[in-house]
Amino acid sequence: MTSIANPLNALFLCIHNSARSILAEAFRKTLYAIKRRLALMCSLLPDKLEGALQQDSARQLAST
Repeated sequence: MTSIANPLNALFLCIHNSARSILAEAFRKTLYAIKRRLALMCSLLPDKLEGALQQDSARQLAST
């Protein structure tokens, strides 16, 4: 398992060059956003974390 301090390396192999950089960039941005969110959640106090989870649940319910 990769810790937040250790970088994650990914190799993208494509038979055509047209989409590789676009997919790699989207994947990198998604991983970075997940990493930032996890770091934030790990640093929150338990009561603040519970409030953040409730807000997220409310957003998900509102979007369905």
